[in-house]
Amino acid sequence: MAPWTTLAGAAVAGFLAAAVAIPSKQEQALRRLRKLEKALEAEEDRREEYHHRRRQDEGKSEAAAKGSTLGAMIGALAGAVQPVLMNIVSSALSGKAAQPPEAGNGVAGPEAGAAAPPSQNGGEASQI
Repeated sequence: MAPWTTLAGAAVAGFLAAAVAIPSKQEQALRRLRKLEKALEAEEDRREEYHHRRRQDEGKSEAAAKGSTLGAMIGALAGAVQPVLMNIVSSALSGKAAQPPEAGNGVAGPEAGAAAPPSQNGGEASQI
């Protein structure tokens, strides 16, 4: 009978250990609820941080986009001077002097609409 009592004692000890080690359904539900609350708090903190950073970035971008009055004036001046500078650069690269536009039609110089003048050897292309 000794083996049966040992087996019964081990079974009772196993059940008691399981009852102590394994939480009840209510304890499991409470643990899950605590985890969910913690996750929601972390998510709320993350969203709050995101919106805070976004508000800061918007404030910086508005200040940067606003610019200064001097910057706006320089930009307008550069826009007005750009066509003149482009004309000077293109004429310097092509080797021709820039001619002022004629009054009325806005076309530069007498050759603006005409064909290129013939070469010195009778209009034929020179062969090398």
